[in-house]
Amino acid sequence: NFMCLKYSTKTQDELWGKPNVIGITAAANVDGFVYVNDTSYTDVTAFKQAIQGVILYYELANPIVTDISTLIDDDFLRNIEVEAGGSITFKNSNDSYRIPVPSEEEYVVKLSEVGGTI
Repeated sequence: NFMCLKYSTKTQDELWGKPNVIGITAAANVDGFVYVNDTSYTDVTAFKQAIQGVILYYELANPIVTDISTLIDDDFLRNIEVEAGGSITFKNSNDSYRIPVPSEEEYVVKLSEVGGTI
């Protein structure tokens, strides 16, 4: 699973052998590479310049969970207002750590709010 705001995600069948279709796909079952199909660039240098700053979000095969609770002060744990679809950038010794903000959020306050039966 991956997402890129510059290119729409396509299946391999939608992209392979179709030079006029612009998009991004992956061959995870074949070689694990991500392929971008965009014929508006005539050489690699022009494409590299155009893609600078474009973020590709992807799902790791094995998720990495990082506990940052010991790295931030208690007064920082207050609500932060961020526009849906935006991101929060933490500046620290790791240069920058970005957290994408989803379009909607859901918080479970009580276990009784979770649907299902025991």
